[in-house]
Amino acid sequence: MAWSDWYRFPEIFEYYGPVNENARRKETRKLFGIFGKEGHLHADDGFRLRSMGRGPLIGPSLDEVPCPLQRGDIGCYMLRIDLRDNSGDGHKWDYIGLCAELRDGIRKRLTDHFRKLCDLPNALANVEEAWCMDAIKRNPERNKRPISWEHDDIRGTHQTENFAVISASIRGMFANDSGAIANPKSQFFEKYVKIRLLRLEPGKRVSEKSH
Repeated sequence: MAWSDWYRFPEIFEYYGPVNENARRKETRKLFGIFGKEGHLHADDGFRLRSMGRGPLIGPSLDEVPCPLQRGDIGCYMLRIDLRDNSGDGHKWDYIGLCAELRDGIRKRLTDHFRKLCDLPNALANVEEAWCMDAIKRNPERNKRPISWEHDDIRGTHQTENFAVISASIRGMFANDSGAIANPKSQFFEKYVKIRLLRLEPGKRVSEKSH
């Protein structure tokens, strides 16, 4: 086993943003308005592993650019957030992690990190027209209200962990543009995120992962 080369974010994931404006609407589900889109929430806050095959892709097909990660792949991963310019000035963060969970594997760990970077719903506090509308059964008047932790609107994350600290530092560099990282129009992940993989071969025992 050996580490892969660095992959650009779009080679493994696509980011649609939290709201799925194309999904069929159900009156029993909450309706959200974020970044000019209105609808129910995407699974995983809109981070989609390209190889999972849920409908057409934004970018090139899997035949053109195969996805190097499958759901359930386990092993180690490295996540790089590189904000340096062409002259090398700026900041770069490398984070290494290990995943032995068999159902979703590395994919789920990476999307958890991406959510920490976005810091939803906290990052939406000052975003214009970021709102939630309760389902009819919960709120017959369907009044819009701000998105909040109190109502458990968006999964997001607020745990105090190492990567959460890194994420807070990175978000501080975008303090004048609230929600910039979470907004897919900013293309933060496409521009600044790379991923490297060291996957266990199928059938390998998890106990061998450190060798």
